[in-house]
Amino acid sequence: MTLSARVACLGAAVVVVAGAGCSSHGARPPAPVTTTAVTAAPPSTPSQTTVPPTTTSTLPVPVPVAALPPVPSTPTALAAALASTETAIHNPGTPVVLVPELGATEQRLVATLASHPDWLPAVLAALPATLRAGVSDAVTGDRELSAVPGPTPTAIPPWTIVPPLPADQLLADYQRAQAATGVPWSALAAINLVETRMGRIVGPSSAGAQGPMQFLPSTWAAYGAGGDIHDPGDAIAAAARFLRANGASRDLSGALYRYNPSTHYVRGVRAYAAAMEADVRAYYAFYGWRVYVTTTAGTFLLPEGFAHRS
Repeated sequence: MTLSARVACLGAAVVVVAGAGCSSHGARPPAPVTTTAVTAAPPSTPSQTTVPPTTTSTLPVPVPVAALPPVPSTPTALAAALASTETAIHNPGTPVVLVPELGATEQRLVATLASHPDWLPAVLAALPATLRAGVSDAVTGDRELSAVPGPTPTAIPPWTIVPPLPADQLLADYQRAQAATGVPWSALAAINLVETRMGRIVGPSSAGAQGPMQFLPSTWAAYGAGGDIHDPGDAIAAAARFLRANGASRDLSGALYRYNPSTHYVRGVRAYAAAMEADVRAYYAFYGWRVYVTTTAGTFLLPEGFAHRS
């Protein structure tokens, strides 16, 4: 199960592998530092009688990270931005519908911190105590997944980037799978995040793994229960069955290792899962994390609607 391509959580690259890649105080979050990048053709005006067909020139294109608004470049500024963002994410007064956009900001801030490990002690110390564990878990996830072995592609992978299912629908799928198998919902969500950014990445891996949880067809035959490998609910349920069959109730880390044989992968998934287990609002933030891919030419945001052009 592997999308063996370097996917950036922003500054730090992580591997989207096989079984696999911030807010203000109060209810008014700050404007995100990310952008949805290039948009499709503008909507028709009332006077238009026909809508011109979308052409390849109007489809979203990869956006170099250097073209996005900058993130804080000092430990002090980064700590302030993280404190603001994480406070809004975890504040019950912030409507949940706003949390994914805050998560897109969180993603870039966390990646910046992950790429400067020497900043971590000072940044964590500057955060409110209630936010430190979640930020530390997110940074650990980034750093561990960036260490998963994998080649850096020379070009954008042949992926299509689509909107994920609604966050509440996915959460219900994870929780339903937990009820059926005992596998923690947070671990299933973390796998889905790492593998395909909650289903945003559509495309087979270099090894032939498919679907939002990245199953090889042979593994799917054993655990798919006759479902559709591309259906998120079916794939999440199959991942839970796979993990249960591989001893998740006794040793979740060991089961995750069977999902992807990398200790870095295991530690990364468990770190993201820990953040979500501590506060479900962290899940809604991770749901907003976007697709960044690092190639030999640089790191790019792949916006929703992007389709690879050969």
